[in-house]
Parts: sequence; C-alpha cells; structure tokens
Amino acid sequence: MGFLKHRIAAAALALFLAACASGSEGVTVGGARTVFSDPVTIDIVNARFNIPSLLPEVDRVRRTLRDNGSVVVETYYIGDAPIVVVEHASEAWFSDLTLAKAIDEDGFRNFLGRTVMGAGKPVISKVPGGQGRGFFAVDGDCIAFHFFKRVKGTTGFENDLQNPDTFIVGFTCGEDVADFIGRFGFMTPAEAALIGRRHSI
Repeated sequence: MGFLKHRIAAAALALFLAACASGSEGVTVGGARTVFSDPVTIDIVNARFNIPSLLPEVDRVRRTLRDNGSVVVETYYIGDAPIVVVEHASEAWFSDLTLAKAIDEDGFRNFLGRTVMGAGKPVISKVPGGQGRGFFAVDGDCIAFHFFKRVKGTTGFENDLQNPDTFIVGFTCGEDVADFIGRFGFMTPAEAALIGRRHSI
C-alpha cells in the first residue's frame, strides 16, 4: 500500500519536475526562468543529500544543474516514482524576496490536493523556525513537505545572514516529519557507507 501511495504522489511532483528540472529552460523556486542541464542518474551513495538515509526505500537519484553548476537539483525516486526534490544553492542562499514568493500556504494546499492527502483531512503546520521555513502536513502515516533550510555553514560574506540555501519538496509515508526535517542535510560519509552496504546485499 505504501508503494502505491508513492506512485500516486509522483503525479504531484511530476508538475514540479516539469517546471524546474527538465533538462532545458524551466522555472526556479522563485519563479524566474532559467536553463537546467540534462538530468543524469547518479550512484545512490553519491547523492549530495541524505534523503536515501532518511528514506531507505529510495533506490534512484537524478541530478541536474543550473546557473553554471552553482545550483544543484536532485530528485529521489522509489521505483519510477519521484518522491522528493531538493534544490540547493552551493555558493549562495535564497533571498527574502524569493522566500516570500515561495513560502505560500495556498500553494502548499494545491500541492497536497495532487497527492493522496487531497481526499483526506491533513493537518497543516509551519516548519519550526529553528529548523527551516515552510509547511508540512500530516494525514495518518503520510507526510508532505515544502520548506527551505540552511544546510551549509557560514560563507564569510558580509551579506550572508544565514538565509536558507536549500529547498525541499516531497511526499512519503511511514516517516516522522519532525525527525525528517531536523535530520535533513548533506550526506555524511557514515551515511553513504551504510547505504552502500545496504545496496550491496
């Protein structure tokens, strides 16, 4: 049943992927038009972020780039279903203007309407301020999320006020949303090693 829910949720993420990771001209999180590189499938242990560690069912990762490689977009799949998309600014951060445009509860509700949560009564909450900016929803054992988070340290630039540098959107079931949001970050060597052992069995 969980895999079926993930396949249904793929329809919601497909629209996001078509807009931002198409291997051609697309739209950024903030709504600006840009050009993305062709997506490439990468070894799961080489994922930039620890989604495969947080969601062990993930078995495929595709990566695309924009802005001369300074922004990385990774899409995580279970089978052929994309369940999480991560967009990360390697050398910068999202501006207050971009955050104001993108953190929109109505937009999040529209996203929920395209998942299995659309037929239920999900409880929507704001991501705790110390962990990120955005929204998540819980309905039974399923969660959906659309939030920004700072994952890299300080850059040393005077105008770096520690704004979020990463955008995460997705849907999954059987996970604790607070744990997922709190633990999300770069893939650590220990996590990569554990994933490698798991997939070599």
